[in-house]
Order: sequence, then structure tokens, then C-alpha cells
Amino acid sequence: MKLKRREENSKLTLIECQKKWTNFALDILSISFELINNINKLKTGIEIPFDYTDSINNKLIKYESFLKKNAEELDKSNTSVQSCPINTSEK
Repeated sequence: MKLKRREENSKLTLIECQKKWTNFALDILSISFELINNINKLKTGIEIPFDYTDSINNKLIKYESFLKKNAEELDKSNTSVQSCPINTSEK
């Protein structure tokens, strides 16, 4: 019974980890597309809002904080932690 509960907890933890990293990756892609879109606007002479970079910078600061916190937690745990697998073979 204990082993089954541990297995279920491990699966839930893995799913939660995959959700967080997937959302993180999607947000980074969103920022990238936003940057490309605005670079293309600048190329054609369309002005972008002056405070546009503030928004991007705030998002990047948030993600930097997330990554640093995550790295610190992994260091503190001092256990062998396997990274969340990303299956790139599925489409």
C-alpha cells in the first residue's frame, strides 16, 4: 500500500513538474514571437510603444527569479534529482 501511494505521489509530482516547465517554455515562446513581431514592425517603419521593452523586461526578470529559485531548491535538497523528461518524439 505504501509503495503504491509513493508511486502515485511520484506520478503527480512528475505531472506537476511537466506542467510548470511546459508553461514556462510556452511563455518564453510567446515572448520570442512578440519580439519578432515588433522587430518586423520596426523594419517596416511602424513605431512600437516606448514602454514595450519594460513589459518584456519584467517578464524576463520573473523567469530569471523562477529559475534561480528552482536551482537553489535543487541545491538545497542535495539529492539526485532527475530532470523532467521532455518527449520530443510525440507530435
